[in-house]
Amino acid sequence: MSPAHKLANRIATEIEMRPEGWARYRLGEVAAFRNGLNYTRSDTGEAIKIVGVGDFKDRSQLESTDQLATVRIAGALREDDLLRSGDLLFVRSNGNKELIGRCLFFSEVDERLAFSGFTIRGRVNRSVLDPLFASYLMRSPMVLDQLFQGGTGTNISNLSQEILANVLIQVPSLTEQRRISAVLATWDAAIAKADQLLQRSLERRRGLTQELVLGRRRFPQFRAPWQQCSFSEVLKEVKRPVEWDDDYEYPLISVRRRSEGAFHRETRKGSEILTKKLNYAYGGEFLISKMQVVHGAMAVVPAELDGMFVSDSYLAFQSAREDIVDINFIGWLSTTPQMYKAVRRCSYGVHIEKMTFDLGMFLHEKLQVPAEITEQKLICDVLESAQAEVDSAANHLELLKKEKAALMSNLLSGKRRVKQHTSETESLT
Repeated sequence: MSPAHKLANRIATEIEMRPEGWARYRLGEVAAFRNGLNYTRSDTGEAIKIVGVGDFKDRSQLESTDQLATVRIAGALREDDLLRSGDLLFVRSNGNKELIGRCLFFSEVDERLAFSGFTIRGRVNRSVLDPLFASYLMRSPMVLDQLFQGGTGTNISNLSQEILANVLIQVPSLTEQRRISAVLATWDAAIAKADQLLQRSLERRRGLTQELVLGRRRFPQFRAPWQQCSFSEVLKEVKRPVEWDDDYEYPLISVRRRSEGAFHRETRKGSEILTKKLNYAYGGEFLISKMQVVHGAMAVVPAELDGMFVSDSYLAFQSAREDIVDINFIGWLSTTPQMYKAVRRCSYGVHIEKMTFDLGMFLHEKLQVPAEITEQKLICDVLESAQAEVDSAANHLELLKKEKAALMSNLLSGKRRVKQHTSETESLT
């Protein structure tokens, strides 16, 4: 059986097993679709704010229209070219396939807004489908699986009105739809609050880093002036060629761009690694990505990742003078804009994604460090504590998202039901 038939059968089975009182529809039976506007820079007609693919990002709703682009279109706009309260907007096509099918919900629209030709607007029949409930439904696995596969068994490159119209959905009564939406909205509010706490923790940590690592704020017990040295004085490159095995599964790590030292882990067989060149990385070593250094891809390997492998596109360094600099101090320095500027000075090329990193130039760059190692270590301890708060907030946010995703899946499939008591409070069953 083809992947397309397997997908269709699975979804059809799930919907045939719909809960009592739920109805089955094709999305095209309860919603109307319209492609967005196409325009050029030479158009001289009406000026209008427009929602484009770049405005979606990770949003589920557009909080503000202040940052939207204003364009001119050829001729006058019709009312059907504009967004209304309760509309859904889908990414139709984009260079990044992961964005296709992403949905934005417009709860309240109080100004004239158009939508670009790379998007499709959905407008639901409110006598059957509550718009907010529909926005949650469009982000459910049952719908996303159908959108991404496009009914063909392979990932789609473009979304179409036909694909949207043929999506199978099952829905409860309008009353239950609204109760489900209210429950999920409560979780959204908790997630938004947790995200705000995370952003505050990040800002605090970034502020402390700028103040302490750059010497703008000192601990009163340390009075010795800071000293200047070059990276060549305090770092030494280490190379450990790996004996290759196509069948061995290599645990790899990489530094995410501009993520301030967050590591990504994956496992790949030797036959899947094109370069056939790897290096060992040990805890306490400083990694720099030659390919992505201009994006801040550099960090100290934490102890728990000791003995992992890295691509040969990374340079690995140990401390050459532990009496002059603590390697973790350099790790925190690498998260500052000043370090980004330094590595930019040591990189050349026309396109930022293909710039060449000049190690020799970098090693001659100067840095300022506390004269006393104890001050460096204290700075690192304070920043580690601040980072622990960030990690705790990030973990809490991730937990809320996972719990909401599980609840959302159960509520939108009818595996769990929302009942309303006479006290008007809601409970789950």
